[in-house]
Amino acid sequence: MTLEDPLTTLDTLWSVWAEQGRALVDEQWVRPTRLGAWDVRSLYAHAASWPPAFAGLLDQVRHAEPTHATAAALLRDFNTPDGNANRLRDWSAARAREDATKYSTAQLVEQFAGAGPRAITTARRLGPVAVDYFGQAVGTPSTCSPS
Repeated sequence: MTLEDPLTTLDTLWSVWAEQGRALVDEQWVRPTRLGAWDVRSLYAHAASWPPAFAGLLDQVRHAEPTHATAAALLRDFNTPDGNANRLRDWSAARAREDATKYSTAQLVEQFAGAGPRAITTARRLGPVAVDYFGQAVGTPSTCSPS
């Protein structure tokens, strides 16, 4: 897998999120999801935090060997019962609901349409690097194979 493959995929994914956000009408934003208290706007706000978070990771370059061989291995650890995904679940949900009320639709869409592409440009400029990801040095998504 080359550097361009995952970054191109991420760029495409974020452009689809931006298009979808622009296409939703007011009544669609307030629809419930299968995630309990999360409505569509909360879920979108949660996902809209990923492009600036990716940009933040790119500021955390470390001169260390990755602790995980693949992105999948990192995600497995992240999702264990005592992993970050579970330990931070309530905080993440509260933040998503807060962001859903705090930011306008245009601001949420901008994360995918503007912040995301800028972060991808930075990642391409940096090339393969290791970053500090929740206290674990790992390769950026551009260097991790999906298996």
